[in-house]
Amino acid sequence: MDLTRLAQRFLRELHSEPSKNTFSALRELLEKLENKGDPEPTEVRLIEEINNFLESVGVLESHLKSYIKDDVLLGSKLETLYENDSLDGSRNLKG
Repeated sequence: MDLTRLAQRFLRELHSEPSKNTFSALRELLEKLENKGDPEPTEVRLIEEINNFLESVGVLESHLKSYIKDDVLLGSKLETLYENDSLDGSRNLKG
């Protein structure tokens, strides 16, 4: 499977209804932990790890979107280059 398509598939799955529900539950847990008075040390670690996880997922999503965009643009540029190169090559042979 093409890497770009695999990245696109992952992003689609990330935005699917089950994933949205999972992230919604995680954000709700985070909110309740953050609003809890006098949290336990394990709860403080959970808050930190959930925040790190959500931030990492956001960064990953951004990089994947950039990767997909760059790959599509590069693919288009290469196609154009090969199309123009074959035309130029035949012109060079004639001239």
